[in-house]
Amino acid sequence: MEQVAILEEEGVDLRRVICSHVNTYPHHEYHAALATKGAYVSMGGLGSRQPVDAEREMEMTLAMINNGFIDHLLLSHDVCVKPMYTCYGGGGYEFIPRTCLGAMKERGVSDEQIHLIMVGNPRRALTGE
Repeated sequence: MEQVAILEEEGVDLRRVICSHVNTYPHHEYHAALATKGAYVSMGGLGSRQPVDAEREMEMTLAMINNGFIDHLLLSHDVCVKPMYTCYGGGGYEFIPRTCLGAMKERGVSDEQIHLIMVGNPRRALTGE
């Protein structure tokens, strides 16, 4: 929140700010506060942790959706293909579209909501639309 406050003070359009790896701080109030300011909240490194972490990340994702912050939600993973870097690799490039989105659908997230999270939100975040 301190970084967001500094960016806001400097006149940055917070709708262009992506706060990554927020799932490492598993408190919905924090995520909601970032989204309320206008920033995007990115659940990062999905698929690279233990199953208990994946369930907690799913709960955080659903909390964003169910509490009206779907327009500020992004999903990402840490997959790296360059041999000189040490990367987790997580569940690979297929983890989000196959595993994560499937689990979201099982929990009642609609195709329209998934499209917003996977297409609409990244487009707006990256282009400033």
